[in-house]
Amino acid sequence: MQYYNPDNNSSRRWAWLAAGLYGALLAAAFLFVSVDASLPIRQADAILVEFEEPKVPDPPVPSRPAVISVRTGENTPPEATASIPNLFLQSDDKAGRSIDLQLYFADADAPGDRLSYFVSPSAEKVVECRVQNSELLVRPCAAGCTTLTVTARDLDGAAATSEFQVIVDGTGVAMELFPNPCRDVLNVRIPDAEGDFSIRFHNAAGQQVLATQVSIRASDNGNTGRIDVSGLSPGTYSCMVECRGRKLNSHIIKR
Repeated sequence: MQYYNPDNNSSRRWAWLAAGLYGALLAAAFLFVSVDASLPIRQADAILVEFEEPKVPDPPVPSRPAVISVRTGENTPPEATASIPNLFLQSDDKAGRSIDLQLYFADADAPGDRLSYFVSPSAEKVVECRVQNSELLVRPCAAGCTTLTVTARDLDGAAATSEFQVIVDGTGVAMELFPNPCRDVLNVRIPDAEGDFSIRFHNAAGQQVLATQVSIRASDNGNTGRIDVSGLSPGTYSCMVECRGRKLNSHIIKR
C-alpha cells in the first residue's frame, strides 16, 4: 500500500488537482443557487448597447436638410376637379397619347398626402394603359371604343374617380362623315388635319347643291368639324373636301 508522501512531487500535483476540482464544484454550486437565468429582464435592468462611431468624410460633405410632412386633423378625400376629355386615336398611332392626371384631380391635404392613380377599361384589348407617377399613357391596340375609369387614391385609402371614352379608329380612311345617314348636322372628321377647308356637295345628277366651309378642330371625337345640312333634300350626295392640296371624297345619305 502507498501513502501520501509530501516530499514526492507527483503526490503534490495530485493534491493540487483535487483541491482545484473541489473549488470549481463549490463555485458552480454557488452560482446555481444565487442566479436564476430563467428570470426575464426587468425594466430596471441595464442593457449595454455599443454604437459604432460614424465615419466623417474627408473633406467633410455638407448635410442636406430633411423635409418631414406631418398631417394633423381629419383626412380630406381627393376630388375630381375637371372632366378628362375623350380621346380619338388612330389605330396606327404607336406613340399614343399622354394625360397629366394632376390637372383633373386635387387633394386638400397635399403635399403631405400623395395621390396614387389606377386605371381600368370597360373593354379589353382596345387600348393599353400605363400610369407612371401622375402621367397616364394610352396606346391603341385595336379598333373599338372603351370607357376608362381613373381612380385617384390618397394615403388613407380615400378615393375619387373620373371616366372618359377612348375611340380607336380602325378604318384608316382619310375622311369620315357621320352620322351617315344624317338629318340636320353632319360631322366631318379628318384625322391628320386641322383648319378651315372648303366642302362641296353634289346630288345624284352631278349638280352642286351646297358649297361651304368646314372648320376642323381637335375635339373629343378627333379632328372634327360640323356642317348644317338641314337645307338638303332627302337623297344621296357625294361630298368633296379640299384639304392641303388633296381632294377627299365620300358619300352621305340625307334623311
